[in-house]
Amino acid sequence: MIIKNSISTNSYSERAERLQLLSTNIDTFAVDLGIIDPRLTSCRNADGEWDDACAKCVVEDGQKDEAYEEFTTLAEGSETIGNPLE
Repeated sequence: MIIKNSISTNSYSERAERLQLLSTNIDTFAVDLGIIDPRLTSCRNADGEWDDACAKCVVEDGQKDEAYEEFTTLAEGSETIGNPLE
């Protein structure tokens, strides 16, 4: 049972829980909704795809932070020795 359907205000865990529920039960309603392959397969795998996307975001956020820190360090160093881009 879907507890609430306010997708725009959900946390990531609420979205993941809802998507898992829908992916698990899509076969129950697929015929009535007219969902057939390849879309049906995509619906069955949607929760795993969501989990993968969230995991990639965590990794990319960490990479962004590392790149910003490196850039800041280099930019601060260039002020004392001159900017090589000028």
